[in-house]
Amino acid sequence: MCTCCIANTGSRHYFSSTPPQVVCETLEAQKPKVDKLAEETKALEKHAASDIRKVYTQEFKHVQGHWDKLKLKISKDIKLLEEITSKLRIFEVK
Repeated sequence: MCTCCIANTGSRHYFSSTPPQVVCETLEAQKPKVDKLAEETKALEKHAASDIRKVYTQEFKHVQGHWDKLKLKISKDIKLLEEITSKLRIFEVK
């Protein structure tokens, strides 16, 4: 479960289909692929020449950086969405 999902566990999302939860689940469903890429990259690095090893490492760090930024952005966006949703509930009740 991603950090945004863990933080929201137990809280009721505004939408019955819980779009924030769907986003988190979709993102987390991709995590095994990133983990597998890391595993495969390490295996390739063991048998590669030094210059090629550096390329593999740089490319994977690039992918990992994008993954981390995506997780952070989604987490922030979901938090903002939940804040807005809670404010909208005030109007819904009236």
